[in-house]
Amino acid sequence: MMMNCNQNPKQIRIHCATASDIPAWLTLVLSVAAEFPGFQLEKYKAALEENIARNSALFAEIDGAMAGVLLFSYEDRELLFLAVLPKYRRFGVASALLSEMLLKLPAGDVSLTTFCEGDPKGEAARALYQKFGFVPAEICREFDYPAQRFVLPEAKRVAELQTGGEGA
Repeated sequence: MMMNCNQNPKQIRIHCATASDIPAWLTLVLSVAAEFPGFQLEKYKAALEENIARNSALFAEIDGAMAGVLLFSYEDRELLFLAVLPKYRRFGVASALLSEMLLKLPAGDVSLTTFCEGDPKGEAARALYQKFGFVPAEICREFDYPAQRFVLPEAKRVAELQTGGEGA
């Protein structure tokens, strides 16, 4: 995994979350919740519990600490939520989580919704998704906030899995 030269390489381990991970998960999410328009703790906690039961809640661990989290839907082949603690950004945590999700999903296009182009909150997320081959689709609203759907076509997905998100 490539790291910036001014950062120490870290070993990233990806795990499926269990009920015992909920307190650490919620602590992480609450620390970045302001970055997610419309975030509601009780609804999020219910969704987290459902995703844990479906084995569709992943977290990244670095040096024994939860560094990032991801929720996804097997049925809809959709990324639902991705967050990384600020101190672990630029270490490949989001890429590792996204790669693991893509490995677990059944065949077909994969989608997600993120910030619109030009929204500073979404610059890093959009760059990550485009690095993985996701292409911008329709503009929409989520939680009464402007957003954009991205789609990773199955053919690009296969290529990205083979190259680890480094482009086909």
